[in-house]
Amino acid sequence: NAVLSLVQLGIAATLFVLFFDISVYNSTAFIALLATAGLSLSLAFTFTSAIASKGENSTTLASILGLPIILPTLLVSLSAHNIILNTSFNQFHFLKLLAAEIGLGVLALALAYILIPYLWRD
Repeated sequence: NAVLSLVQLGIAATLFVLFFDISVYNSTAFIALLATAGLSLSLAFTFTSAIASKGENSTTLASILGLPIILPTLLVSLSAHNIILNTSFNQFHFLKLLAAEIGLGVLALALAYILIPYLWRD
């Protein structure tokens, strides 16, 4: 799931840069943020769908469970992308947001590690 997400993000980012006049001032930071945001979202969606699959109304449950995990990830990645696409690139703020993005991914992974064995026990 994570590999597919990274491939799709790479293709989408390449097409956006080619077709829309988007100037990336720090390409290394842009690629690092795409990778961490893609992995965090992939982990969050996988985690919520695995938990929701045990419920009766799994699509609604996945939407409700995923909202508190996905919204902070999206907000952090949008803030970091604003910093990257701005002409005055501030590395300190970017690294702080990148660390927050990695932390959110680790949080989703830790929650999955703790909760999934408990929920899948019969």
